[in-house]
This record gives sequence, C-alpha cells and structure tokens, in this order.
Amino acid sequence: MENALVVVEDTIDSKELVREAASFAAAEEATLYLFVMVSKDELERTVSTLERIGEVENTSYGPDTALGGATAFLEEVANEALNDSDVEYERVCSVVDDTDRSTAAIQAANENDCDHVFTTGSKRSPTGKALFGDFVQSLILSFDGRVTVDLQ
Repeated sequence: MENALVVVEDTIDSKELVREAASFAAAEEATLYLFVMVSKDELERTVSTLERIGEVENTSYGPDTALGGATAFLEEVANEALNDSDVEYERVCSVVDDTDRSTAAIQAANENDCDHVFTTGSKRSPTGKALFGDFVQSLILSFDGRVTVDLQ
C-alpha cells in the first residue's frame, strides 16, 4: 500500500475506521487521503431552507461553504483519530449526487493514486441491496485495488 483513501462519514465508526487505516498506513509508510462527500441534495435543501427564511437575503451558502465545513469536519476527525500517529494525511472533499457516491470515491482514489480504500458498511440483505443499491458493493466491484470494509 502506497496511498489509501478513507471514506469518512458523519458517524462514530468513521473515527475508528481512520484509526485502523492509520495503523495499516503506518506499517506501510503510506499516505492517507481522508475523503468526505457532501450530498448535492442536502446542499440544495439547505440553500432552499435558508432562502425561505425571510431575514436572510442573498445567502452566500453554497458548494464552497459546504466544502469548507466538510474540510473542518475532516480536520476534527483527523485530530481525534490520528493524534498519536505519525501517518501523513490529506483531506479530500467532493460535492456528489447521492447516486454517484461509489463513482466519486473511486474517482478520488484514482486522482490520488490510491491502491486501497477503507470504508464502513452496514449489514444488508441481498434484497436490501437490490432495492436500495449498495455503495460498498459497487465500490468493491468497481475499484481496481483493495477495499477494506468495517461492518457496523
């Protein structure tokens, strides 16, 4: 492993995932890329809500503001999860459609020459995967490298 992408979500499990990925990266002297996705749908809902508030006119909240918040979130996760680690890391943030999450993660991994992806997943039945799609399954099948999944 030379570079690894860690898909960080707003869950308690993500900090543990970053710690585990860091232990692998330290052994290999690899760089971690902490990756967070900002949902385009959530961004649009937030902008719409702010615009409906009568006291707020011409809100400047948009993708740049959302990505700034995502970067701050990644820094907080890194500070907590990597405080005892010498692992080098970079922050990577992207605004994505909910349907393109695995594509966005693979693109981020490829852009940063990552040969390993770490992510969390939830246990789902085959029917649940067929009905709702599965980010982890798509990632495993489409990424040209190793994928480590920490099941919740």
